[in-house]
Amino acid sequence: MKKAVKTILLLAVLIAFSTTLSASANRAPFQAVPILPENQISDRAFYDIQIAHGKTQDLYLVLKNDTLDDIDIIITAVTATTDASGKVLYSQKGYPDRSLKFPFESLVTPNPSTVKVPALTEIETSVRLNSPGSRYEGIILGALHVTTKPSESDTPGIINSFAYSLAVRLTSELAQNIAPDIVFEGAEFFAGQRSTGFILDIRNIVPELFRYTELTVDLYSENETVFSNTMLIDFAPNSFYPLTLIANRSVPPGTYTADITLTVREDTFYFSKQFIVYDNDNDADIFLELLLPQREQAPGVHPAVFPLWMWLFPFILIAAMIILIIFMYKKKRQEKKTVKK
Repeated sequence: MKKAVKTILLLAVLIAFSTTLSASANRAPFQAVPILPENQISDRAFYDIQIAHGKTQDLYLVLKNDTLDDIDIIITAVTATTDASGKVLYSQKGYPDRSLKFPFESLVTPNPSTVKVPALTEIETSVRLNSPGSRYEGIILGALHVTTKPSESDTPGIINSFAYSLAVRLTSELAQNIAPDIVFEGAEFFAGQRSTGFILDIRNIVPELFRYTELTVDLYSENETVFSNTMLIDFAPNSFYPLTLIANRSVPPGTYTADITLTVREDTFYFSKQFIVYDNDNDADIFLELLLPQREQAPGVHPAVFPLWMWLFPFILIAAMIILIIFMYKKKRQEKKTVKK
């Protein structure tokens, strides 16, 4: 009995240990935490600061190396944009609208910067923020994208890279509510080997972030409505939104109309554009599927998130082993009592 108990406990410890190691191997090897400045204008966990034009300010952050090796961390400033699924993109360079006067990456020096963090060490570092030289309205939105240099893993062809995006919102001294101004630039048809569909070009041409914008799109040909849907999207300041509609079949030639209605705060914008798809020798019916947006987390610190079960599994396993041992012990005692009788 004692030998069986020892064997079960040993197996439980080994499995729990191996699971913990696996989870730790997939963790980000470092941490990046913003140090919020004195001119922070909200209680948000990201840099939300008011800064006048022509000013210079250092943005400080803490970098913590949780590994046994020295690591090089790269800090890159990027401008927030709107991606094809209607999310505000903070993690990489997107496609800002041509109305953008002050890209965030142009205000940060050096960009990018590289910081070496010794093993098991926490250091404080900074980047220099130079606000626009002339007066600016609204907000400038971007992020400090903090990542390790890509490294090859033990598996050939697999590249490990971990990153944090620390959002930065700059508000001008001209604090005011800027009225929405949305433009429907037009529609494009595309046909390739893998996909066919339409791209509707929508632009936010003002320096303001618009969240939970209700967008309704109706796409129809001369004979029938081929697509209709309503969704919520987010618009980064001065950003270009390529609303993409994918067809799962070839698109028949003909004239198409795209009607778009956007409700931004208390304002409603309505657009209608016609475009022609020329004969492609295929009259198959069209069916469009919208790439539905996923909700974006609020701007802030977004480290890698790992499934909860990976952390709970070792404890659940040990608890199950303990219950099994108790059950076996009681069963053994009951058998002994039965034999004595």
